[in-house]
Amino acid sequence: MGRSQAKLNSITGAILFFGLLFVVYSLFHVDYRFLFLGVRLFQPHLLLLMLIYAPFFFVFFLSNSLRANLSLRFAGTPPWRSLLLAALGNSLGLFLILLVQYGTLAATGTVRWSDGWLYVNLLFAVVPTMFVLPYFHRYFYLMTGRIILGPLITCLIFIMILLSNTVCYLPL
Repeated sequence: MGRSQAKLNSITGAILFFGLLFVVYSLFHVDYRFLFLGVRLFQPHLLLLMLIYAPFFFVFFLSNSLRANLSLRFAGTPPWRSLLLAALGNSLGLFLILLVQYGTLAATGTVRWSDGWLYVNLLFAVVPTMFVLPYFHRYFYLMTGRIILGPLITCLIFIMILLSNTVCYLPL
């Protein structure tokens, strides 16, 4: 599969994902919110922001796919162990930030980082996303034998999910 085919597949995958979400929402009036993560219907006004964020995040998603599919695979190690290591490597540091912030709140009655403390709250949606990311990358890698499709699809879908979970202002 060439790069243009991977791009087409990733766009098709994102359209199918949000299309299925729209059909389920239309039929059953269900939105997919679980704790702090909300997978909402496609919002066209966020496309501008996605186009701004996607090139920068694609570098992260591509490097994450490289790490999960190539550098963390060791001979004689079961695949589930290397995937778990990649998932923990993605999310443990972010989880520790949450632990410090709210551990300090529980112990002292005030948060650890008071300047921009709302940014720490955004991690509630990011931590589970970062945990499952290597699993998606490995699935697409095993399906195609290439590392590119996973980052393309996850970049499109995860960026839209995270953008729809935050308050954002369009830079007009």
